[in-house]
Amino acid sequence: MMANNNIKKKNNKPELPPNMNHLDDVRDSVLQNASLLGHILEYEGSLAYLHRHYDLIVGISCPRPHDLDKHPPGSFDSTTIRSMLKTFPGKGHNALVNKRWCSLVLGQEGVAHWKTVCEAAKAKQIRIAECTKDDPTVSWTARLCAMAICNDMAGLRAAFHDKTDKTQGYGASMKEQGIVDYIDDDLSHTEEDDDFVYMHQYSEYEALPLNHPFHSYCIIRSFEDADMDERGLKQLDYLVSIAYCAATAGATDALQFLQEYEEQSFWDVEFDQKGYTFLNCLVQYACANPTLEGPVRSIRTLLKERHTFDEENDTWMEQSMLHARHAGGIANHLHLAAATNHIGLVQALLDGGMNPSKPCKNKRALGADRNNGYRELPLPQDWADVRGHTEVAELLRRRQRRRR
Repeated sequence: MMANNNIKKKNNKPELPPNMNHLDDVRDSVLQNASLLGHILEYEGSLAYLHRHYDLIVGISCPRPHDLDKHPPGSFDSTTIRSMLKTFPGKGHNALVNKRWCSLVLGQEGVAHWKTVCEAAKAKQIRIAECTKDDPTVSWTARLCAMAICNDMAGLRAAFHDKTDKTQGYGASMKEQGIVDYIDDDLSHTEEDDDFVYMHQYSEYEALPLNHPFHSYCIIRSFEDADMDERGLKQLDYLVSIAYCAATAGATDALQFLQEYEEQSFWDVEFDQKGYTFLNCLVQYACANPTLEGPVRSIRTLLKERHTFDEENDTWMEQSMLHARHAGGIANHLHLAAATNHIGLVQALLDGGMNPSKPCKNKRALGADRNNGYRELPLPQDWADVRGHTEVAELLRRRQRRRR
């Protein structure tokens, strides 16, 4: 009887559908589904791996690409790039599963998917900014930053209409940070205002609580050594911070408005105490996010005033600043853009007045053995050629011939 029951139970076991009986069939169905592969690779971290970690794997700060048998830049152990590619997501044998998988990991499908993911993240940032800019429960500092990111020109014009009004808008945001712009004959400020400024003078102001969804997008930088006697410096630094948030989002109307309000272009304004300029930081952001078009639009906006001038009419100082090397390296903006294969950024920098014939600059502190070919590969087109970026290299050559 027991044997019959066992037989009965065995017979009652549901049978798998014929097309699911073999693991190979399941594997094949997964590997042929581009959408499913995209989700798997995005979760694993190897989607468009070569492009996402291009600076680490290939390198853009020196003329020649990294040697795969040497240590990755900044590593403190014996791990080489070659072994890293074998142990971390995006490893070589993952790319060899099949052609579709390889394309998603290293090829154009992966870049397209990565672009979709990045654009979705940027759209989410703008949606959060839209909710934050009109929220009366958050600081005016955060609200102005949100207005800049979502390009809310009506809100910005209203907020900057009267900076002496410390109850709302720009005036309120400056008071929140202890930046009060007094005029010699202005007696409207009170002793309470002075006490407020004194208390906030050396404190680190937080525009939003850490758990607020807009917190990570509200980037307000200030010089730590700026004091009450340097209100102009802190005020400019605050405006440049808001402008940078707008620039990374591609909010060019807001960026232009803030420049006009301050009556100066921000491209060469020092953005931090290390000497990085606004344009330095934005170019690096564009190189790290080559699928986003917003930063390139902002770079065009920053440099458009220069577009009306020929190089002969630019001052030596302006040309020197425009072609200055990035801190810690020997490359200018064009070298980095060319090495990254960011043709849109290269085009924007050329249209903005950069000269493709300007060589990279040797920094003696690096030592000749660490310059990786600055003598043999001095030009941006050389940096593109050695990495196989033929389209970018040809664009640079055409513009070089046009300038002769």
